[in-house]
Amino acid sequence: MSHNSWNGFGPALRIEWRPSRWLRTFVFSCYAAAALAWLCLPVGWAAKAAGLALLAAFLARDCRFHLLGRHRRSVTALEYSDRRGWRIRLADGRWLSLPVRRPVFVTHRLVIATFGERSWPVYRLLLCADAVDARLFRHLRVRLLQSAHGDRDRAQVPGA
Repeated sequence: MSHNSWNGFGPALRIEWRPSRWLRTFVFSCYAAAALAWLCLPVGWAAKAAGLALLAAFLARDCRFHLLGRHRRSVTALEYSDRRGWRIRLADGRWLSLPVRRPVFVTHRLVIATFGERSWPVYRLLLCADAVDARLFRHLRVRLLQSAHGDRDRAQVPGA
C-alpha cells in the first residue's frame, strides 16, 4: 500500500452504487413543489397544462439520468488510483479517464462532481450517502476535496 503524506489516503478507490432512496424522495418532492407552485399561478389552464407537461418531461429525464442511471451518459461507477487518476464508467459500459473539474460539492450526505477536460462534454456525478458503503463514501469525499485543491502545498490549502 502506498502512502501519500499529504493526506494519508494511499489505497485505490472503486465505487459502484445502487439507487438512492434519499435522492429519489428529494427529486420527487422538488418536482411536486414546482408543480404545486405552477398550479397556484394565475394563468390559463392551457398554460398550466403545458407547464405540467414540461415538468413531467424533465422529471422523466432526471429519473432516467440520475436516479436510474439508464441514460447512455450517466455515470454508473467511479474509480481513483494514484497511477491513473480519476476514471468513470458510463451506462453504456465505457470507461473514461477524466479529471475532476472545480468546484465540487461535498457534504456528509451528498456529493456532486463534474468530470471533463473541456466545457463539453462533461459528466456529472450526483451521489448520495445511502447509495454506497459509508467507508467508501467517506473515502470519496476526501479524494474529491483533495482533487479540488490540486497538488498545492498543504500550507496553501485553506483551513489546513
